Amino acid sequence: MMRSELGSLLLVLITFEFWTIRFVHAAQSVNSTRQAFTPVFQNCPENFQLVRSAGTTNQSLGPDETAYVSTRQSQVLPGAWSAYVQNVHATNMTLPDYVSSILSGSSPPTLGVTTSGGGYRASIFGAGVLNALDGRNTSSGNAGTGGLLQAATYLAGLSGGSWLVTSAFQANFPTFQEVIFGPPNSTSSNSTDYGGWNAHFDIVAPNNDTAKDLAFYLDIIDEIGGKEEAGFPVTIADFWTRLLARHFVNGTNLVNFFNETSSTHGAGILFSAIANTSSFVNHEIPFPIVIADTYSPFENRSTIMSADEDVVPLTNPIYEFTPFEMGSFDPILAAFAPTKYLGSTNSSVCVTGFDQAAFVVGTSSELFNEFNVTLQDLLGSSVGPLLELINSSFSQPGSVELDVSIYPNPFFGVAPDTFIDSKQEFISLVDGGEDGEVVPIQPLLVRARNVDVIVAIDATSDVDNYAAGSSLVATQNRTTFFPTTYSFPQVPNNTETFVSLNLTKHPTFFGCNDSAPVPLVIYIANGAAPIGQPSLTNTSTDQTTYEPAQIQAMLDQTFVIATQGFPANSSETVDPQWPACLACAVVDRARFPKAAVLIVVTVTVVFLTSTAMEAPNAAKKRKFTDKSLPSSVLHSAEFTDSEFYQQLLDMERKLDWTISRKRAEIQDTLGKPSQTTRTLRIFLSHTASDQVWQTAGQPAGESPDFETGQGIPSWAFKIEGRLLEPTGRSRDKTSLKRFSDVIKHLVVDLERDPSLYPDGNTIEAIPQAGPLPVDGFTVRRTGDSPTKVRVMMYIEHYPDQFKVHPELGAILDIKEESRVGVITSLWNYIKINNLQDKVDRRLIRLDDKLKAIYRTLHSQLSHTETLSFQQIPEFVNLCLLPPDPVLLHYHIKPNEPSPASPQTWDIEIKMEDTSLKSRMNQVILNISSETARDISKYDEETALLAQQIQNAQIKRAFLNAFATEPADFLNKWLTSQSRDLESVLAAGPSEGLTIREEELKRSEFFKLSWVEEAVAVQEGLRMASRNVV
Repeated sequence: MMRSELGSLLLVLITFEFWTIRFVHAAQSVNSTRQAFTPVFQNCPENFQLVRSAGTTNQSLGPDETAYVSTRQSQVLPGAWSAYVQNVHATNMTLPDYVSSILSGSSPPTLGVTTSGGGYRASIFGAGVLNALDGRNTSSGNAGTGGLLQAATYLAGLSGGSWLVTSAFQANFPTFQEVIFGPPNSTSSNSTDYGGWNAHFDIVAPNNDTAKDLAFYLDIIDEIGGKEEAGFPVTIADFWTRLLARHFVNGTNLVNFFNETSSTHGAGILFSAIANTSSFVNHEIPFPIVIADTYSPFENRSTIMSADEDVVPLTNPIYEFTPFEMGSFDPILAAFAPTKYLGSTNSSVCVTGFDQAAFVVGTSSELFNEFNVTLQDLLGSSVGPLLELINSSFSQPGSVELDVSIYPNPFFGVAPDTFIDSKQEFISLVDGGEDGEVVPIQPLLVRARNVDVIVAIDATSDVDNYAAGSSLVATQNRTTFFPTTYSFPQVPNNTETFVSLNLTKHPTFFGCNDSAPVPLVIYIANGAAPIGQPSLTNTSTDQTTYEPAQIQAMLDQTFVIATQGFPANSSETVDPQWPACLACAVVDRARFPKAAVLIVVTVTVVFLTSTAMEAPNAAKKRKFTDKSLPSSVLHSAEFTDSEFYQQLLDMERKLDWTISRKRAEIQDTLGKPSQTTRTLRIFLSHTASDQVWQTAGQPAGESPDFETGQGIPSWAFKIEGRLLEPTGRSRDKTSLKRFSDVIKHLVVDLERDPSLYPDGNTIEAIPQAGPLPVDGFTVRRTGDSPTKVRVMMYIEHYPDQFKVHPELGAILDIKEESRVGVITSLWNYIKINNLQDKVDRRLIRLDDKLKAIYRTLHSQLSHTETLSFQQIPEFVNLCLLPPDPVLLHYHIKPNEPSPASPQTWDIEIKMEDTSLKSRMNQVILNISSETARDISKYDEETALLAQQIQNAQIKRAFLNAFATEPADFLNKWLTSQSRDLESVLAAGPSEGLTIREEELKRSEFFKLSWVEEAVAVQEGLRMASRNVV
């Protein structure tokens, strides 16, 4: 979201007498939206059970999910897999027979798809990848990837991914072009129709007009008011929900976006109602799952984080929403409640209407609590005014956090020994990626779901708004805390390895040779632009408005990313073998359910077929990325420089990571305000004309002209100024501010007798209102008598400076400061003096000094002992006064010659450091594309040499073993090959297909029809396990 826009607009909202405005506005608004958004109490159904236990060991799915998945797998998926295989064959790629056999058999793989968070960027990228897997899309069919989506059993999303998933499912799963841009009739007057994402309108400030957005916000406050009246807490998530509803839920289009009478804008559309759409009833679509994290501000004591910047510990429960249930499979809870009856806390009185589809989406993308790291961060952020608005608009229970999504706790009393919220009246939920797992893989690791293959779509913002694998690292870390519940393939344990191995720049397989229950992960990341294309898909998470042309360009590029495979070199844009490689990966678990070797490989794996081996032109040069050497080579006596080589590799990885991290930090800094102090030098001077001392001794001329002023004694007073360049720094060419740019208001008072000089003795000017910036101002007046001048200048500081209340200023030792600076100083004072309540950390216990100030400002509150966080902004605002102007005095003496040089004053001004930002931008851009290509070239050459060394070592070991004991070596080799062939054929004693050793010794055996293909496949797997292709 665009947090700065939200903050500025809400500050305006609070500054207005909004209660009066709201009263008038609310009287004019319709109640239909308010009523539709308000939960309703009713009697529970007969034999109603609020909580279902999922089990902590042998876990079970809910009966509705089980029935849906079973019916879909038996009635729909056989046709879907058949259509997918036909699309692969249409690319003229020859698939091994086992691929078609498995996909058309009775036990095809269970496929799950996940799409990550990351705001609109993630929604668009996820839609692009799903579009590439969608069999309804002709281009996807031609690419050989279309149909996989229709064959998927599950589709999960969180945050921006939940926007995509929910908008598609609640709209009856149209094509993704229609999901984004709306169907052809999306501008109809029907208030229940789906209208697309309406991305042209900014999510936060759709009008781009302060006054109109003010009225828009008042509508939102009115819409969510019924929920508070029904007895439920209202937080920033409800406000956020109603903003999102106009983009991702039925009822809003480009025509009625601002019409509050013709549509309820998604209010009343429930997440549980997805089960009533025709596509869901007919089992035509995957089973949807949306993810959220537990914040648990009162009970959470864990410090286990995946990364320093994460907010939610990895050990907190992960909640999932489906059309049937909401809950967690994590063994610390392992319980679910019906989605339809969310808001209920017992089995007698049930609540309906709480599971608004937009509220589930808003929960999954609720990031506002991230501002609440410290008090000054919270109150100084753009969220502070919104929290103040909500808090002042609605009465709230004392235990409610306003910066999270609040759900009445249906699991009260469940698992009290392990569930951290077992004793809490409410559950606090936040963005599903706040624990670092921004790709929602966790629900597909539930063993009861038996997912074989996961397509993980990653559009997180790790480096330069590109993904770098942090979510997979977090998922791997989290599964170690629940080893009996979840299994996950081995992945690199840090993002620098992902980056250095280019694992995010092309589709990557993880866990190829693992066995169930470890799934195979097909990782498709938004890691880089395709070869030869500009970067289009790495937009900022904070960007909340997109034009259709930009979205379409991002979709087109994402399609290439999803279908490119692993191009061999820069001259190729796609890998022609990718469709076949993808199909073989999809059936991997179903083909080798008993494999036991743990290997991480990328899509450089090529599943060779007999046709491919026979075709002389089928082989092509592949790109090597792994520069590391196996331990057998590194510790070999022949490789004397192995230790030095390994040190170089380690240093290179650290250097790559450091550079990437620093660039990311700089990029993050560029989005924040930077401040510097500059010196403004003021020059005051005057000139005189036609004075007596100037005309004395000159011949008498024409008489004075009182209309033109010619010949009348006069003077001109000049005020000039310029910013001095800071010492030790080159001239700032990016910020050539003029004098008028840094002056808000200028007042010049002339001490003259108004009866003698009625032509204006007080001159006011607003320099910034002028058409062009200037370096000074001139005041011209007639007269010959000495005049005292007083100049008052109100300086434009960045950020705005305020004079602090004298008593508070004495405590904090500040006289003038910005709003955030005062909050920071006050917070430091609170920490130093231990004024936070030891039980409820949200309360500040006032000491005698703060009590005196507060009682002075609030005379009616003479016994106040504490302040809540929500009252701090009010307290600080009351202590901020307009800054004093800069006063300059000057004496004009027209009756004598002007001074040879002007009088000067130096004034310190706080302003934005654009020079620093310019230099940081240069750091970001200093690596040219040519340099990057050279680095990539050298990396590839090094990797190739490393591979050659590895191959040579393998060959040498083979020949040494053969030369030492030829007969024994051949016997062992034949035995090994026999086991490998049995593994390929799924043969063995239990199947009655054991290959006898004597048969292997006969040359006729190797001429059988199946042997060539079996050897080719096994050799491909063996080479792939060694990163050889």
